[in-house]
Amino acid sequence: MIDINTLYLESKKSIKSYREYREISKILNDKIFDYLETTQKGLNDINIMGLLKNNRVYLDKNIEFDYCHDFILYEKTLNNKSGVDLFLESHKLEDKSEIELIESMKNSKTSLYKVIDIDKKDFKIKIEDINTKEIINIIDISLSRTLDKDHLVFTRIISIGDVNFTSGMVMLFNLNHIDFLERVAKKEMKKLNIENENVKRFITFFYLSRQHGYNMTLTPTT
Repeated sequence: MIDINTLYLESKKSIKSYREYREISKILNDKIFDYLETTQKGLNDINIMGLLKNNRVYLDKNIEFDYCHDFILYEKTLNNKSGVDLFLESHKLEDKSEIELIESMKNSKTSLYKVIDIDKKDFKIKIEDINTKEIINIIDISLSRTLDKDHLVFTRIISIGDVNFTSGMVMLFNLNHIDFLERVAKKEMKKLNIENENVKRFITFFYLSRQHGYNMTLTPTT
């Protein structure tokens, strides 16, 4: 028999860990981007994404800033290195939680997920990877209040122990468009003259989100 009190305590512990890692993530991301401003990573990646024209960056909506930040931070582009990789070449972390987090960041990848279930009370979302069929339970306070079961989510999952959460980059699509999205994504990825499959996938879904994604406003966490 499953002990209700045990489940409750485990849930509270997971939410506490999630909040802590979110705060650490904000601080760590600021450190990384402060360093990346001294490199060509940002300009290089914006150009790869096709957003740089006449030395100006062209974005359709504010949330695309988040998409660009995620791409610069995580995708291996400049000399086949991510923003995280470049940061670690010249910085040594001492804090145990930061080390755990950045190792998970290094290993993270994007994918398209189907929303299976949403627990708004405990801020949990059960999702299924469209490609691998892997079921993952993530914690996200804002997203759990925003998503519906008819959504597809293109995102990046950060996993530390039993705690899974998104990098903060989320593109939403209609579940009914799943066959169309998979077909078009496969076709468009082949057109990109880029070796790295993860980079091609991100760029492809970035433009699919412009044409076929939902305009998303996350519900406040307070």
